[in-house]
Amino acid sequence: VATVDYVNAFPVLLNRPSPVGMMLHLHVGRFVNPHLAANQEFVFGNARCLMIPRFPVALETTTLLLDIHETRLETAWKQVNNNEHWRLLRRIGDPS
Repeated sequence: VATVDYVNAFPVLLNRPSPVGMMLHLHVGRFVNPHLAANQEFVFGNARCLMIPRFPVALETTTLLLDIHETRLETAWKQVNNNEHWRLLRRIGDPS
């Protein structure tokens, strides 16, 4: 599970390994420059599920990442749940 926000707490909360290839924290301007933000493997790694917060900690980072990866999110991910706090996407083609 990955999240498009400052900290990805889900690996710890779910006692699961972090997605390979991505950082556990994303903050454009502090830990991530805009060039790295454009690298989809750096942002999503091999995550099978993606959580998008409705109220992100780092609004600028979440907004930038969603803007940069909008087309990829529409073509490679499918929304499977949605509530007042989160959108949950699953990578298309993931069997689980």
